[in-house]
Amino acid sequence: MSNIQNPLLRAIDICSGVSSLAAAIGENQTTVSMWKSRDSVPSKYWDAIESAVSSKVTAIDFLEYERAKKLAISAA
Repeated sequence: MSNIQNPLLRAIDICSGVSSLAAAIGENQTTVSMWKSRDSVPSKYWDAIESAVSSKVTAIDFLEYERAKKLAISAA
């Protein structure tokens, strides 16, 4: 895959942890942990995450990351 960094990992870092990000978007820590382990965040949460991190990670970042993952799979 290209050098696109996982936007969820960036958001977790910005919020200083999974629990803090989860609280900021109104989800439980287990949900965010599952997204992390699955390397996928449902698109309906992208805007909430963007708001929680003051647009330091955007919905476009998630879209580009998902596209890069699909391209890497199709190239394999």
